[in-house]
Amino acid sequence: MQFPGGGGLRGCTYGSGSCGGIIFGATDDSGVDWSWWGTAISSFFSPIEMVKSTYHSFADKHGCDRLMVGTILSDVSPVPSGDPGLRDITDNAKAVAYGAGIARAAAYSASRGLVKPMSSSIYRSLASKVVEYSEAAGEVAPGALPVGVAAHGLWNAGSEARNGACH
Repeated sequence: MQFPGGGGLRGCTYGSGSCGGIIFGATDDSGVDWSWWGTAISSFFSPIEMVKSTYHSFADKHGCDRLMVGTILSDVSPVPSGDPGLRDITDNAKAVAYGAGIARAAAYSASRGLVKPMSSSIYRSLASKVVEYSEAAGEVAPGALPVGVAAHGLWNAGSEARNGACH
């Protein structure tokens, strides 16, 4: 890397404010400008900048924090929003698990060519396991909701930030 002004850390004194430009204002051999690192680091460690950026991230219409909180609130809202959300999945986890398990058992019976599936001991055992697992899913799902909601909010905000849609 080549540093502006002759390179190295010459001329960099504590409190002069020139160190960030020397260290982080460098371009590499391919011509990529890395100067934004200095701004990012100085903003990250400045309490005033932290408060300002957090405020703008919540207050701005396209803020990432606002998007994350909005996603979390819409996921936990008992009022239907029209789109299926995590709350809908947890409320119906028992029925979804039961339906998926019975469909798998039916696929097993079809693959074996069973005309009367309830005559098969394997099919009956699959069906009884489906009932057990669907009961367990119904009990576990509400406890997993906070983790799923937080992950969904972080995923949405992170994806939008990566795409440049929020800040």
